[in-house]
Amino acid sequence: MTEKDKPRRAMPEPESSPEPAGGVKEARPEERGKAAKFPIDRLRRDCFKLFGVTESTYDAATYGLAGEYAVDEMKKRIEEWQKTPIGGKARKERR
Repeated sequence: MTEKDKPRRAMPEPESSPEPAGGVKEARPEERGKAAKFPIDRLRRDCFKLFGVTESTYDAATYGLAGEYAVDEMKKRIEEWQKTPIGGKARKERR
């Protein structure tokens, strides 16, 4: 039996689901235009790829933070942390 001779079966109709093909959800109207937020631990897993910093740098920059942050928001926090002088404040010159 060749491919042409095989009987064709009707494809089952897909069940209606809230997710379009590919598993990507559409944003709700109130969520459109907002950046996706992720837990700090999730951002840490890909900190080198996302922010170009090591895990130890990421840990230091996010010390004491909790909650969820957007990638751009966390990138700004890390960049600001990297700009702070060692010791947290500008040191006075010793005489």
